[in-house]
Amino acid sequence: MKDPPLSRNEKDFILKAIEERKRLDGRGIYDNREISVTLGQERGHVEVAVGKTRVLCQVSGEVIKPSANRQSEGVLFFNVELSPMASASFEPGRSSPLAIQLSRFLEHALKDSRAVDTESLCIVADEKVWAIRTDVHVLDHCGGLATACSLAAVLGLSHYRRPDVSVVGEEVTVHSIMEREPVALNIYHMPLCVSVAFFSGGKYMLIDPTWQEERVMDGALTLGMNVHREVCLLSTSGALPLTTEQILRCTQMASVKVAEMTSLIKRVLAGKAGVTLQSGGEDTAMDEDASILTSSRQDEEVTVPSKNAVKKSSASKKAKTKQSIATVLGEGTAQIGLGGASAWSNGEKMSLERDGSDSEEEAVSLDDVGFKSNP
Repeated sequence: MKDPPLSRNEKDFILKAIEERKRLDGRGIYDNREISVTLGQERGHVEVAVGKTRVLCQVSGEVIKPSANRQSEGVLFFNVELSPMASASFEPGRSSPLAIQLSRFLEHALKDSRAVDTESLCIVADEKVWAIRTDVHVLDHCGGLATACSLAAVLGLSHYRRPDVSVVGEEVTVHSIMEREPVALNIYHMPLCVSVAFFSGGKYMLIDPTWQEERVMDGALTLGMNVHREVCLLSTSGALPLTTEQILRCTQMASVKVAEMTSLIKRVLAGKAGVTLQSGGEDTAMDEDASILTSSRQDEEVTVPSKNAVKKSSASKKAKTKQSIATVLGEGTAQIGLGGASAWSNGEKMSLERDGSDSEEEAVSLDDVGFKSNP
């Protein structure tokens, strides 16, 4: 099933806006859409959103026998799946030309450029090596799939940890995560894709086209680069010929966008969940202290009591002992430690000490903290 065609008025409106250096979503012609990244609890599980385009990446590994021509190198496999819920033009169970093209983009940018050290994936030469599989699923297609898929694949490989392996004689043991710490992949550089669309015979161009802009463009240039400005992929689409000056200009703009996305990846891997890259190039972290990176993580609210809430006696200060205070909230209900207000506190409240029955220290009463018992 093909995408529904745009009307004549829609095409003219989009082209007229591009000629006036305007876009439908309010961005500048050289601005990316907002990029948000979420890491799952499982290693290698990543979700990337570029505007309304969303992709999901899952990296997995297994031990296989190496190929005859590369006996001491591991295997990298990339696969892109276009889900029918992403677009009405994607058919289930059938590989479309777009999915094949995106898979080749990832292979050229990551595999052919030697971004991942495949020799470190060898366990026993000519017998056992690691095969790393990267599956990218498109959940919502609103344009810019090359950028979203490459960003998800690079982030998924960086986030993935393979099980540790020990070799004793001819015996190979794959240790679980409970036995040994998993091992990260050796990634030399991070190639990321940037798409540039051309309009009106190459007179106008813009970065990161949306789905509507891709429908009316004359041609596109997809560049795969790393932060060192090394071109790992260059692919053109459409019948529009490009000059050397246009390609060089696109390369310079792509290097800036790749540096911004690489900075985003490093911030996410550093342990800052919910990092979002705005269209202006500034990345913001929604949660600065994230020990567990997950999309379902909820922020914890911590209430700090005031200094005058509890008064300690002078005897307890001299003793310098830590005591746990139990507060009786009602019949059959008690609270240990400090806490906020409770709706169960209808009965008389009193303070007890765990192990202070024969101590001369003064106990903390509820009158000192402002509580009053019911008459």
